[in-house]
Amino acid sequence: MKILNQHQFAELFFQTTHQLRQACELDNIFDVIVEFAEKLNFDRIIICSVSPHNRNEFIDEIFFTYGDWGDQSNLDERETYLRRCPISRHIFEYDEPFFWAKTLNKEKSKESYRIIKNVKDLAEVNGVQIPIFGRTGLEGAISFAGEIVDMSADFSSILQAVSTVAFRQIQHKKDLHSIQNNGFLTVREKEVLKWTAIGHKHSDIADILKISTRTVENHLRNIRKRLGAKSTAQAISSALIRREIEL
Repeated sequence: MKILNQHQFAELFFQTTHQLRQACELDNIFDVIVEFAEKLNFDRIIICSVSPHNRNEFIDEIFFTYGDWGDQSNLDERETYLRRCPISRHIFEYDEPFFWAKTLNKEKSKESYRIIKNVKDLAEVNGVQIPIFGRTGLEGAISFAGEIVDMSADFSSILQAVSTVAFRQIQHKKDLHSIQNNGFLTVREKEVLKWTAIGHKHSDIADILKISTRTVENHLRNIRKRLGAKSTAQAISSALIRREIEL
């Protein structure tokens, strides 16, 4: 694979971001991302939202997968594999793209992952994960895997820039769908969600609002359902865009 120069990186960035912003539907956005990935010789993609407050189930929702990420015939098993992938846990340790390599031990039928810093450390399977940050902190991640011959700052920068635009466009399309298909929040739901967005624990919110912790949890469950959100972080993002809450 040919290593792109700065001019080619810039051209690819402007072309891809323009296509992302012109995309009318989620499927169009995913098509653009696939095309972008293929130009960089990646043949696998994962796009997901994450929950920084839940280290056991840190992946909230998998928006999109592309390529061979395990058993393609059993979607449940594939999603479980993706959610438990050890490399994803490193998403909390980095604020910029990080590269990884996976080594297969055929004798023991085991996989071992490690973070790598240099092309010479590449293994049989390689990839890069890009954390996505927003107003609520760490909100999601996009992972690419495939052939890697470039780990330069320019390469990382275009991955981060394009991934951030793509993730924002995905959120925007999903939030528009929620607005069109769901009702508005009640006054108490707005209070609970706002305190949650600020960073208070369920027990703190219960004390502030003079309600039980279970009631707080029920409100958050109803909020996610009302906004069509798979996670509280996604619900907060949606409510901010709808201007139902302000921070």
